[in-house]
Amino acid sequence: VSLSASDMDGDNLVFSTSNLPAFATLTDNGDGTGVLHFAPLAGDAGVYPNIQVTVTDDGSPPLSDTETFTLTVAAAGAIQISITDTLKGVPGGTVEAPVYLTVNGNAVAALGASVKATNGLLTFAGFTPGPIIPGPTFNVNAPTPDSVLIGFFDTGGGPIVNDGLLVTLLFNVNPAALAGQVSELNFSELSATDAGFNTLNVIPDHGLVTIHVQISGAITYANTTGGGDPAKPVADLNVELSQNGSLVKTTQTDAAGEYLLNYVPGGNNYRVEAHRASGGVGVAINPIDALIAFNAFLGSVNISGAQSLAADVDGNLSVQPTDALFIFNRFLGVISSFPVDDWRAYPGSYDIEANPNAWKTAPEGIDIASLTVNLLNQDFYSVAKGDVNLSWPNPTFTMMAKGAPQPEEQGVQLKLLSTTLKPGDAEVVFQVLLSGDLSGSGVAAFGADLCYDAGQLRPETVQWGDIVPAEGFQSGWNVIENSDEIGAAERGRLRIGGFATSAQRITENGVLVRIPVRLNRKAAAGEALKATLENISIAMLTEGASKNGQPKTAGLMEQTPAPSQLTLEVLNAPDRFYLGANYPNPFNPVTSIRYELPEASSVSLEIYNMLGQRVRVLVNKTWQPAGYYTAQWDGLGQDGQPLSSGIYYYRLQAWSAQQKYVRTRKMILLK
Repeated sequence: VSLSASDMDGDNLVFSTSNLPAFATLTDNGDGTGVLHFAPLAGDAGVYPNIQVTVTDDGSPPLSDTETFTLTVAAAGAIQISITDTLKGVPGGTVEAPVYLTVNGNAVAALGASVKATNGLLTFAGFTPGPIIPGPTFNVNAPTPDSVLIGFFDTGGGPIVNDGLLVTLLFNVNPAALAGQVSELNFSELSATDAGFNTLNVIPDHGLVTIHVQISGAITYANTTGGGDPAKPVADLNVELSQNGSLVKTTQTDAAGEYLLNYVPGGNNYRVEAHRASGGVGVAINPIDALIAFNAFLGSVNISGAQSLAADVDGNLSVQPTDALFIFNRFLGVISSFPVDDWRAYPGSYDIEANPNAWKTAPEGIDIASLTVNLLNQDFYSVAKGDVNLSWPNPTFTMMAKGAPQPEEQGVQLKLLSTTLKPGDAEVVFQVLLSGDLSGSGVAAFGADLCYDAGQLRPETVQWGDIVPAEGFQSGWNVIENSDEIGAAERGRLRIGGFATSAQRITENGVLVRIPVRLNRKAAAGEALKATLENISIAMLTEGASKNGQPKTAGLMEQTPAPSQLTLEVLNAPDRFYLGANYPNPFNPVTSIRYELPEASSVSLEIYNMLGQRVRVLVNKTWQPAGYYTAQWDGLGQDGQPLSSGIYYYRLQAWSAQQKYVRTRKMILLK
């Protein structure tokens, strides 16, 4: 019999035995493994109960664990019927008791046995015949609730000639059973004959069921009132059971947030904790969380105990600007983890809102002084670190204080502005527009992801719009790669965000950010490029009375506008010559002039004054392919000197193999 043991602390382990028969020896390999050797002789047949194998470490104090078993040595020619002595049951549960038969080369034509469960802990509930039964003549019945009769007789199907599982007996466990109680499964009334009606000696190996208990509960996401949200079960948290500081069992919460620690032996000084180091947070962390953490530090917003627990991402039991910065950089993807685990759970029985500092002493586990019965409803509430507004699993509208405007009244949005893409273009600029009613408040935080096909597009930088404050407002961007938030490998994600670090707000509509994006290859006519603005979050603040020299927030409102999708169709070649109106007009100091060529042409674009004098040549090409073009004039003459204000004319002349095109338009230069 092979032996194996391990020690979490890496201590040396030593095996020892007691009640070992004289024909048995122990070999300790010195590395946590060993072997029990049994070499019985003919006269050693019999039952050897209470053999114990103990493993002990060399720690201080030394810890040990013991396994006890019964050894049965069958006499030559005898058959053996056995039930294991390591069965476990829990109060109110069921126990499967496999009954094995060893025929030792005999052909068993008839077999009878009685099994009695002691101590009133088990009642018979059913059975399943084993695979070694050759025919239908097999029966199990219970003359009393705690005793079972097993009978087999060969009526033509053949005798039992193979070793193996004879039958599995099913017992219900008394709900009032206590941990540590045992029920013996004792054989009696044993009889067996072979096909020649010769009596066979039947050696019993009795079974034993030890009552264990179970610990179960559910983990839900914390809310702002100190409880848990039953609509937000938290899956995949690691639930750990320890005793006296040593790990005993682990399990995980299921999709419903529920966990079960089954078959726990009775004892003292147990503790249940729930942990998860990383993963599962998704897109719940955004700049609004950083904004709330920063304003909680200032005292301009009041947050709940659970929110404080989520905001303290560096684990120093306070909410500081460094937490806000950690959260913002985690949103951007600049950092991939916090100094503490991503998830923090605390017992549902703990009042985290009892006082402003109660969150600082929130226990991480449930302590069980003495375990003798099933413990149900051992619930936890959990937060994802950095999710200060407790919006997990998805950002949602949340009121943080009274008096904030409703999102329906605000209608503030972020959306992608349409643009054009011409054949041969190697770059496109995405513009994100902020629009809506900003009166009486202002945008204090925003976040969004520009999602695109990384096989087509490659963003390289961002240019913040003039509406974003240059000071007192933390803004940033990052390209997210190799993230579990990205589905297909070819999907790219550029994340933008910002939050106020002072009284500054975004108070105007306009272009929030421009994102120049390089094409991995030049655009082809008729090609479609798609981009989506997703995971949009916006926070609005309204101001009230000051506190400690800082603005006092009267209301904080969050909203999550719908995604904005943009499909860029690469234009086909123009179907005609065209000279467009310059823009802007009037202008100072630069204006843009658009023109189109339906086929390859010789092109000149020239500027004239009101006297008909040519003052500047913008384009002079003997050959230019078909396409869309833009030229710029900076108000300078051909000699590089500024020209005076007034009316000027620009003329396009284009000659192709098929036709000639001439068009003149007027523009105004203002100084």
